Amino acid sequence: MKRRKKINKRICAAVMIIAMGLSMISGTRVLAAEEMNTDTKREDESEIITQPEETEVTNPETETKEETINENIDKNISNDDKITEDIALEVQKPMIQYVYVEKPNLQVGEKQKIVVSFSENIDADEVVLLYQKENSSDVLETNVTNEEDGAKEFDILFPNESDMGTYYIQGVKIYNGSEEIVYNFKEIGIDAKFGVEEYCETEPDAIVENADTSTAVSDEVGISVMSLDDEGNIEDNTEVEESVNKEINSENDLAVYSENTEKTAKPYVIVLDPGHGGTDGGAKGNGVNEKDLTLKIAKYCKKYLEQQGNIKVYMTRTDDTYVGLTERVDYAMSVNAKLFVSIHLNAFDRHAQGAEVYYPNANYQSDIGNEGKLLAQSIQNELVALGLYDRGIHIRNSGNNSTYPDGSLQDYYAVIWKSKRAGFPGIIVEHAFIDNANDFSSFLSSDEKLERLGKADATGILKYLGAGKGEWKQDKSGWKYQYSIGGFATNKRELIDGYWYYFDESGYRKTGFYNISGVKYYFDEDGRMSIGWKKVNNVYYYFNASGAMQTGWVKPYDTWYYLNQDGVMQTGWLRFTDVTYYLDESGALVEGWRWIDGKCYYFKSGGSMARDTWIGDSYVDKDGVWIKGKVKENEWVQVGNEKWYRHADGSYTRSNWEKIDGKWYFFDQNGWLKRSCWVKPYDTWYYVDSEGVMQTGWLKLTEGTYYLDESGALVEGWRWIDGKCYYFKSGGSMARDTWIGDSYVDKDGVWIEGKTKNQAKWIQVGNEKWYRHADGSYTRSNWEKIDGKWYFFDQNGWLKRSCWVKPYDTWYYVDSEGVMQTGWLKLTEGTYYLDESGALVEGWRVIDGTMCYFRSGGSLRCKGVTTIMGTSGLGTTKNTVVDKLEKMYLKSGRIYPAYYSQYGGAATIREFCEIIYEEATDENVKPEVVFGQAMKETGYLQFGRDVQIEQFNFAGLGATGNGVHGNSFANIREGIRAQVQHLKAYASKDSLNHDCVDVRFGYVNRGSAPYVEWLGIKENPNKAGWAASSEYGIDLVEKYISPMYKL
Repeated sequence: MKRRKKINKRICAAVMIIAMGLSMISGTRVLAAEEMNTDTKREDESEIITQPEETEVTNPETETKEETINENIDKNISNDDKITEDIALEVQKPMIQYVYVEKPNLQVGEKQKIVVSFSENIDADEVVLLYQKENSSDVLETNVTNEEDGAKEFDILFPNESDMGTYYIQGVKIYNGSEEIVYNFKEIGIDAKFGVEEYCETEPDAIVENADTSTAVSDEVGISVMSLDDEGNIEDNTEVEESVNKEINSENDLAVYSENTEKTAKPYVIVLDPGHGGTDGGAKGNGVNEKDLTLKIAKYCKKYLEQQGNIKVYMTRTDDTYVGLTERVDYAMSVNAKLFVSIHLNAFDRHAQGAEVYYPNANYQSDIGNEGKLLAQSIQNELVALGLYDRGIHIRNSGNNSTYPDGSLQDYYAVIWKSKRAGFPGIIVEHAFIDNANDFSSFLSSDEKLERLGKADATGILKYLGAGKGEWKQDKSGWKYQYSIGGFATNKRELIDGYWYYFDESGYRKTGFYNISGVKYYFDEDGRMSIGWKKVNNVYYYFNASGAMQTGWVKPYDTWYYLNQDGVMQTGWLRFTDVTYYLDESGALVEGWRWIDGKCYYFKSGGSMARDTWIGDSYVDKDGVWIKGKVKENEWVQVGNEKWYRHADGSYTRSNWEKIDGKWYFFDQNGWLKRSCWVKPYDTWYYVDSEGVMQTGWLKLTEGTYYLDESGALVEGWRWIDGKCYYFKSGGSMARDTWIGDSYVDKDGVWIEGKTKNQAKWIQVGNEKWYRHADGSYTRSNWEKIDGKWYFFDQNGWLKRSCWVKPYDTWYYVDSEGVMQTGWLKLTEGTYYLDESGALVEGWRVIDGTMCYFRSGGSLRCKGVTTIMGTSGLGTTKNTVVDKLEKMYLKSGRIYPAYYSQYGGAATIREFCEIIYEEATDENVKPEVVFGQAMKETGYLQFGRDVQIEQFNFAGLGATGNGVHGNSFANIREGIRAQVQHLKAYASKDSLNHDCVDVRFGYVNRGSAPYVEWLGIKENPNKAGWAASSEYGIDLVEKYISPMYKL
């Protein structure tokens, strides 16, 4: 079946106008420096026209593929001659008629198709397309991938993230012998460009027009509508000519942006500046360069910023390219930037850490300095919230007394003072120290962590702008969508909450069928764009992944369907000039035999109805109807020493078996009979004799004796034949007078039952043992199961005993007899557990209903877990529980701080414990867990580390080390409440019963640590937790919680 796919059904893009009045466009003729040698071969037109090969059920069609192709060639040649004659009588065509760009914007991994159309009288050996990436001096070239009737198709693949950016199509080069002609598109009025992961405002097509030629299209204008066939070949498609004429004569023929575009709120432009690049690697540390990490952070920041509807983000570089400081700000000016954010990483002495931001000083245009300060603080807040040490925000004035135009002292950093002079705030964000081990490990060591930094930057920028995703607004005329940073979505598609909507020039959301730039879409009653099948007014339509209504053949899954020119799915008979199809009641294309209205028809692979041909042994007439009872005749044909078998319809079998007069024969790829040889059509060997007949049973040849089963397949391995057992080696030859494992076959190949070799046995050599097999071999560097037990032998075959072995990536233990152990294993150095396969267990494992934790290396660390939530295990009454908490404190020998006796609301340790009980039980958290953690973190309220006693912070909330004091609270109760809420965040997904006072509550992965033992990040299966120190939660239970249960 010959199907046609339209090139991106935008009619304005698909139409290729050949105006008779257009003048020739001259190129720049350049003599080549030397003769160009090329192996490029122009294909004859007859080679371009191909017909898809159709597969029959059993035999080929009556007509050969070659005959069909010759017929088509004759038709096309005569048509082409007529077209040439018609054109010769009229005005000569221009050299370049149009440039077609399939996608104005595409993603990484997609392929761009560009078509350049020339007059048919072009004479060239080779044509190449010239294109250039924005901000790059390199002009790139690509060769023609397809051509038809003067149209040259170029395909460009963009597989890598480094390919992101805007590309300009510069022109084409035409090579003819030793000369080359260069066509510069800008010089002839074509401004064609497209973006890869970049928003690119460009018309999808550039059409060459003479400035003096009227834009009105009359009946005298020649119109050629092109499409791509299934193989991507360009072909003439006259089926849409009528709709094309209609579109060309409409008012908005090729307009991509209407007058109403001006009413749309312009995007808020932000320029991100990934520091360094190219030969400038920036700071180095921990095996990486600053330039590589800043580029990733910027790309992640860009991704999150552009999720906001009316923000447009540009980057000063999108790959590893060097860009000067002046060029960076100049670029921001050229795109009308509102903000300039330069992304960097710090380095000093491997000890310094944290984040800081530089902003403009208050001199000269102080408003820019003020805005820069607000922006800097907003971003710094987000970075600190991630856990980065707060180094603050700063200005840095000129070190050589450079001044602004008003005479005031200028800023130190070029991108900051240049941005200020350009009229917008510029800041420098130093995210972390690349040479600090802690900063690198926590914030820079993976793409996931870099994405968190990029997201934090974006969040800070958006909070500075007060931006959000916008909201719906309704008035009497319908629904609109307003961006949070101003303006309504107008004359565009917008992705909102996962659905596409379209807003007209007045900003109203469209519903129903709607035509956008020549492409029809359907929006449901809520305005959501339809994708896939959609039933409208009791008929089905199909919309592709971009929402465009489809016509013609579509294959959404594994089945073809046909949609008429109105997009309606068809059923029943479908007749074209040269071919007929049938679509069942679901619209699916029918293949194979099908009864329809009492008659039987056959539809080939591809769906076309067979006519006047044989389908296997069945015949269908010129109307495609099966004629019952009609049979064909076949015959052998001898050609020299070769034979082939001609079917009644003239076809013959190739590369396959055929059963003839009850016997099987095999024919090679050319249809010749195979004789006196082995054949292997699939994965099995067969033998055909001198007459070509497939053999079965015993086969005696010079090289050996074989056996072929009832299907003719060569037998390998053991086989019982006529009551006797034989062994056939790999390759099929029968074994004779030899041992097969522990079994013996005699000189006739027959297995002798009961005959055995010497038995396998253990051999002791001094203190060593090995296991000799019956044939004298032995196992090396591997396991062997002997008498139901597993043993391991080293590289020399000696048995390993009373030791650990690690044959692969897992440890096992063998006892003094060499037997592999399973279950609990108690050794002097510790207790271990080996699973049912003998493998050493590490980490958490439920054993006999009890959760156990095994350290790296397998030693048992703890058995059983303590839940954070639930009823206290210290007693059933408040007094009982408080008594034990107080007793635990007094047992520690510490004195209750005098400071708390005066301030904070708990004059005694008992009052302190009562507050813990009240706050913990209010949230269903065990009081002993809260008390134990508070004692561990504060050294029984003695403090002495980063957190100070007056902060009322009893769990180190927000204290990340290196002098960071963490959070402060108003009194003891608020501090305890924050600790309880933070524990509940880890242990449960239940809501809080009090207002949240824990400022870090939102950062917790809720429910990730239901047990105290899981509060340590290293011991938590979810890799989340309270503290990074090793065995934090286990230590808390053993030293602070469990002792209370014994009081």
